[in-house]
Amino acid sequence: MGLVTGEPNDMAGLAGTTLGDLFVFGDIRDAVREGGRFVMGEKVDTLIFGLSCVGLAITAGTYATLGAGAPGRLGLSIAKVARKTGRLSAELAGHISNTLRRIVDWGQLKKEIAGVSISEPALAICAAREAVKVERAGGLVHLTRDVGTVQAKAGTQAALDGLRIAESPREVAQVAKLASKEGSRTRAILKVAGRGAIALTFAAFDLTVWILGALLTLFAFVSSLKSATERATLRVLHYRKRRRLERYAALTARV
Repeated sequence: MGLVTGEPNDMAGLAGTTLGDLFVFGDIRDAVREGGRFVMGEKVDTLIFGLSCVGLAITAGTYATLGAGAPGRLGLSIAKVARKTGRLSAELAGHISNTLRRIVDWGQLKKEIAGVSISEPALAICAAREAVKVERAGGLVHLTRDVGTVQAKAGTQAALDGLRIAESPREVAQVAKLASKEGSRTRAILKVAGRGAIALTFAAFDLTVWILGALLTLFAFVSSLKSATERATLRVLHYRKRRRLERYAALTARV
């Protein structure tokens, strides 16, 4: 049912939804459904609509690179699932929506998608390619790639939990770093610490930067102290040498 309807009500439905997206069907299903509402002037989830069209536009690239773009493709599907199940934070949803406004030509998309059927994948992909400016999708691809990394390292539920608490792409990237380090323990950490897990990651980064800065400052201070000591020592040696020469000259003059 997840494959057919795109509504992931349980883990099996989630697997079906993700599988459908990876093989284009899911993106075509969502794009045609939301596109039909768009054409009819009904209420549309533009985030799902836009992500589906971006997914159609980049899926061909994923296959062309023999799966090199698969983490981003999978992350995009998980972002759609998070939106459908209410597990995408409002702040992150707003950021994605703003990004989609720059990537998708909505007027052209409305015109291109109007006559497309779910049984016509080639036409759907062509319609998405015409309306989606893939060259502007770099930020969105990085975001979905980070989501895919969390899924690969810590599991789908951890990725959904990360999207629920993260409020910006930078925070999603921090969750991806946490997942790369902690693996299967990531979800438990996110459950217990919540946004504190991201804050701790930022704090650890800031602490590292502070320590590095302190070490550089200490090194500069020691270097300056060493140079000052050397200059002072040279002045003292030169003064003593000059005094000895003056005394020797005085003694010589008496003789």
